[in-house]
Amino acid sequence: METPPDVDWVQLRIDMGSMDEEDFSTKFKRKIFGNPLVPIGAAATSIALITGLGYLRVGNSAMQQIMMRSRVSAQGFTVAVALLGTMSSTLSSHFEEAANFAKKYTGIGTVSDDNPGEPKVSQVESKKDDKKNDK
Repeated sequence: METPPDVDWVQLRIDMGSMDEEDFSTKFKRKIFGNPLVPIGAAATSIALITGLGYLRVGNSAMQQIMMRSRVSAQGFTVAVALLGTMSSTLSSHFEEAANFAKKYTGIGTVSDDNPGEPKVSQVESKKDDKKNDK
């Protein structure tokens, strides 16, 4: 029996098999430890905002202004750290792909243990030396 077109994703999920989905707590911990300055900045922003609103309620406008300015600073810090973390992650994956390309097609660099069938650099260099000695 063929699946209706509006539920093709169900068949796709069946074809793909079970996927390892991480639960909320595991994903939360991974994100926190991956870039710990973002939650620190978010907490500092929240504290400055709540404290500033408290001073506004009491009527201390000078402290309220200081707290709102500190909130803006903390918020800017948080955004900057989040952008730097994203850029770092993107660049590291890009450089990793480039290194794997170089290893695969040029034989330069060390081959990781993930590819046990591929020769090590020393084996590649020794084969090149053997070819030179044969000539």
